[in-house]
Amino acid sequence: MDVLLCITGSEAMFADLGHFSYSAIQTAFTFLVYPALILAYMGQAAFLSQHHHTSYQISFYVSVPVYCTESVRWPVLIIAILASVVGSEAIISGTFSIINQSQSLSCFPRVKVIHTSDKIHGQIYIPEINWVLMILCIAVTIGFRDTKHMGNASGLAVMTVMLVTTCLTSLVIILYWHKPPIVALLVLLFFGSIELLYFSASLTKFTEGAWLPILLALFLMTIMFVWHYATIKKYEFDLHNKVSLEWLLELGPS
Repeated sequence: MDVLLCITGSEAMFADLGHFSYSAIQTAFTFLVYPALILAYMGQAAFLSQHHHTSYQISFYVSVPVYCTESVRWPVLIIAILASVVGSEAIISGTFSIINQSQSLSCFPRVKVIHTSDKIHGQIYIPEINWVLMILCIAVTIGFRDTKHMGNASGLAVMTVMLVTTCLTSLVIILYWHKPPIVALLVLLFFGSIELLYFSASLTKFTEGAWLPILLALFLMTIMFVWHYATIKKYEFDLHNKVSLEWLLELGPS
């Protein structure tokens, strides 16, 4: 599960970097993000390998050296809060983008979309979704009251997203990149086999909090299906019952 949480943080980081330019992503990831991730995760792994009795605690805090715990307690707490803010911002931005695209495809109810930038495309804000996310976060925190259960839910959600993305990428390789099907199959087998292992590991924690993303996914899928079905029926009704120009011209000479 610790590995899944590492993947979760990396996935959130990539989602956040996706809103910037190509050169900015290269520079930030090479000189700042990647070294920081390596130092943080290798440091925690080295600490846990020598202190197995503290593995049940949050390694980010207990891996701080004992002789400087008091002096760096508040800076470490501030770093942890900033890290959670970065992850939350990435999730919120991704949610806004997905809702906006689903709305364009008539798969989600109409919500107010505010474009926050006149120059950069894709910077949007959806007030209703922002409030819904806040309420859901508070409800999950109050309902679980345990970081382990929330970690299990987050791990399953991220691994499901990565597995679905790999499957869709194989279709993009064939349909849009016009590569041979064997290339798409190799990509699917290589990445999909690794992700299936983590996905199956996440399913073992289904009763320990991992059921939450599945429940939310089913609820959102129901909303999207019903809205898309009703939109299609409304379009078909308007198409078959529209007033023709010939009928209007027959009403009078003018």
